[in-house]
Amino acid sequence: RLAELQARFRAVLVDEYQDTNLCQASLVDLIAAASGNLTCVGDADQAIYRFQGGDLAPLLTFRERWPQARVVYLTTNFRSSGRIVQAASRLIGHNRRRLSRPLRTHNPPGKPVEVVRLFHEYDEGDWVADRAAQLHAEGVPWEEMAVLVRAAWMMPPIEHGLISRRIPYTVVRGMSFLEHAEIRDLLAVQINPAREEIGRASC
Repeated sequence: RLAELQARFRAVLVDEYQDTNLCQASLVDLIAAASGNLTCVGDADQAIYRFQGGDLAPLLTFRERWPQARVVYLTTNFRSSGRIVQAASRLIGHNRRRLSRPLRTHNPPGKPVEVVRLFHEYDEGDWVADRAAQLHAEGVPWEEMAVLVRAAWMMPPIEHGLISRRIPYTVVRGMSFLEHAEIRDLLAVQINPAREEIGRASC
């Protein structure tokens, strides 16, 4: 069976290698052993799935298991401003298990990084909404503002803050809080009895 897999997959490419587990890494090693044609892309500083079994060990020991491999470090950030790259470098420098490498960018320094300490996700939503209201009061149109989130589950507290301040918004590539089936059902339960009473009164 292994020989069949090795013959079928003559080149193996693994993305987000920092989030693999020991079993997955062993399977990849076995399949790629015959051809030696293995490419892995990963960053130890972006390992965020340990709670799902992700393990940094395969990435940190990759050169020991594949000494003939060529390692290419991507150290230039093309998207972020200089101050963001500098702040990120200082922060991730505290990680204990990592492959140290310098980070740099050719972009302008940009605005200073602002750190806000909040105690609850709804505090964060309120802060975002207040900041948007402040910018709007300073003359920034609503349509020129955007809130970027990593995952959809982070949206409800932010939407709560925006709704409570009557700030117009549109969820792009996702579903608005008020569009979820359970929320629509809840609103329908609250609205329908009132409609029934109106109907009875008009008879």
